[in-house]
Amino acid sequence: MHCETLRLNTFKTWPNWAAAWPTLLVKAGFYYTGTADQVACFCCSGHLKNWQAGDSATAEHKRYFPHCRFVAGLDSTNVPPSEMPPEDTRRATANAVANPSPNSELGVVREEPTRQDYSGETSRLSSFSRWPQNSHQAAGGLARAGFFYTGIADCVKCFSCNGTLRSWERRDDSWNEHARWFPRCNYVRTVKGEAFIRSVQATHSGQVAN
Repeated sequence: MHCETLRLNTFKTWPNWAAAWPTLLVKAGFYYTGTADQVACFCCSGHLKNWQAGDSATAEHKRYFPHCRFVAGLDSTNVPPSEMPPEDTRRATANAVANPSPNSELGVVREEPTRQDYSGETSRLSSFSRWPQNSHQAAGGLARAGFFYTGIADCVKCFSCNGTLRSWERRDDSWNEHARWFPRCNYVRTVKGEAFIRSVQATHSGQVAN
């Protein structure tokens, strides 16, 4: 499991409800064990599960397995996709095609976040250091809803779908607005679920949610 492409291939049955992104887990040295949302490190064999929205795969790896040579930068056996032998790359790709993820059948494609540097809630919150004091929205709530501050007026952007929102009003709810304007956002789908999104969409379309 030293090859990132091969580790990524283990996530073909990664559950749709899991809060962590496979691509980020792979970069942090993990492969999927096939059980719930449990992953294991190819280097130290450490196992982690019960991922929460906003968790940083690398930070959690260091937190629970600080002596792992991979996260400590002492292991050089990891093989990025660009360094894999062509035959191994083709094999991994063929396996993924032959065994498509059930997520795609549900209409949810776990694409890599557009801004991985803001995938953690703490990093998003730190972007609000110059958030306007007269804003109608609290920085903490916006960060939890996936937004980071762009530095312009009260304009925020989602780290996952790249959706931008501004001109916030006091009655606005950050999660509701996120689901209202960007219903296909992977982060909203993962954290809040399809039922929540349908409810928000129905409310703003004048329909009654099922």
